Amino acid sequence: MVEIPLPIAVAAVFVGLGLAFLGRKIIKILVFLGAGLSGAKFAFTLLEPRYDTPIPLVGALIAFLILGFLSLAIMKIVFGIMLGILGYVVTYVATSNHLLAILVGVIVFVIGLVLFKYYLSVATAFAGAVLVFSGLQAILQGLEMVQAVSLLIALVVGIVGAYVQFKQLH
Repeated sequence: MVEIPLPIAVAAVFVGLGLAFLGRKIIKILVFLGAGLSGAKFAFTLLEPRYDTPIPLVGALIAFLILGFLSLAIMKIVFGIMLGILGYVVTYVATSNHLLAILVGVIVFVIGLVLFKYYLSVATAFAGAVLVFSGLQAILQGLEMVQAVSLLIALVVGIVGAYVQFKQLH
C-alpha cells in the first residue's frame, strides 16, 4: 500500500466531506472551470503567435466564459450520453443483441436526462465518501480494524451526504 502523507490525507477527508455534502454545487464549479480553462488555453495558444499582447488575453477570457457556460448547458446531456453508452455496452456484453442494446441505451439515456439531479447527488456523495475512506485509512493507519472503521464512516458519509443533497433539491 502506498503511504499517503498526513496533510494530504487530512485534505482528502475535508475535500471528501465537501464533495459529499455540497457535490452538485462543487461539480458545477469544477466543470465550468475545467472547460473554461481548456478553452482559454486553446484560444491563447492560437492567438498568441499571431497578435500582440492584449488580443490573446481578451480572446482567452472570451473563450473561458463561452466554454464555461456552454459546458454547464450541456452537462446534463453529456451525462445522459455517458449513461446511454454504459447501458448499451452492458446490454450488448450480456446479450450480444445490437437492437436490444440500442434500445436499452436510448432508454437509459432518457432516464439519465430525467433523473440527472438525483444521479449527480448520489455520484458526488459517494465520490466524496471514497475520498473520506482513503484519507481515513492513511490517518488511522496502524490501528486495529482500520479498514472496517474507515469503510463504516465512509458509508455513513455517503448516505448522509446523498440525503442532504436530496433535501437541497426541494
